[in-house]
Amino acid sequence: MSTFYLLRLPLLAMEHVLCMLNPYELIFISLGSSRSKRAVKNFSRVKPKFRIRLTINSQPCISIIGKNPEVKAWEYSWTLDDPIIFLIESFNPYKVTYVDMKIAKNPIEEFMKSYDHIREVFGCQIEYVHYDLTAFSRRTTKTIIDFLRRQQKSIKAVCIHGDWLDQSHNDVKYHISKLKVSGRLEVDVTHYKKKFELEIPEGSFGLHVFSAKFIRYEQFLRLKHQEILLYDSGMSDRDINRFLKSWIACKSHLNLKSLLIVVRRPILEEEIMIDIPCEITDDPDVIEKFEKCPFHAKVDGGFNIRRSDGKMATASAALKPFGWCLCLLVH
Repeated sequence: MSTFYLLRLPLLAMEHVLCMLNPYELIFISLGSSRSKRAVKNFSRVKPKFRIRLTINSQPCISIIGKNPEVKAWEYSWTLDDPIIFLIESFNPYKVTYVDMKIAKNPIEEFMKSYDHIREVFGCQIEYVHYDLTAFSRRTTKTIIDFLRRQQKSIKAVCIHGDWLDQSHNDVKYHISKLKVSGRLEVDVTHYKKKFELEIPEGSFGLHVFSAKFIRYEQFLRLKHQEILLYDSGMSDRDINRFLKSWIACKSHLNLKSLLIVVRRPILEEEIMIDIPCEITDDPDVIEKFEKCPFHAKVDGGFNIRRSDGKMATASAALKPFGWCLCLLVH
């Protein structure tokens, strides 16, 4: 087979060839020489063509997402075990994920080094980070946090995950406070000590907490996020009733757009709506909004609640896989 000299092509012809290559092929070319690296950088500079998702755990992974309708992502992953290169079918049967898994003495070090190169040649942004706190020592953790902060000022979505039974409050607080999140902060904890406390910083649009028993009523009132989802909440129906009265009086959650929180019973009138001025509604336009993000809930109707400044919200109960929830939509 004869050699194909890509870099000898006229500029437009070279760009046409680069357009047909997938991320693996582009990265392979960029590693060939400083000139080939510059060619890929120039090609990517006009308009970034890929988005990045990072999984940071004992087998760190870089997911490169493009516009190919048949491919979900191209991934690089590192492990201490035997490496494999394989295809994984995604939940969408019409898309696949390509995974290039390599063996490495220090997977997280190879991960960070590789991402530095990918970011340089593609000029892309990290849109999501899934970070397992329990996978690393404190020293390595600080290195990872410094690495993430060096990449960009803020990240659109971050999920902090782990079993926190053995984690100190300060360790968890360090991660939450150092990572700047502009869109959605997910706190996914499986276990934590009885007196575990975590002050959640402002700044992100949305807050999703998957085991929210540590968030008590007083802390809940201080949350200023526009979208709040609290699963497995420790708050009582009476607490939620107090919150609604606080919201009506413009004493808390002035910027709230949507709230989903687990409740004790499906009939809101029994305690949550006591002494709450409201009107029953079955407006199809409002009901349709509950079917969309972040609720993804089927409801038949709800209660319209008016704030003292005239702002309107609709409250409804929905059955989710984790139990009955209050869904509050401000509109």
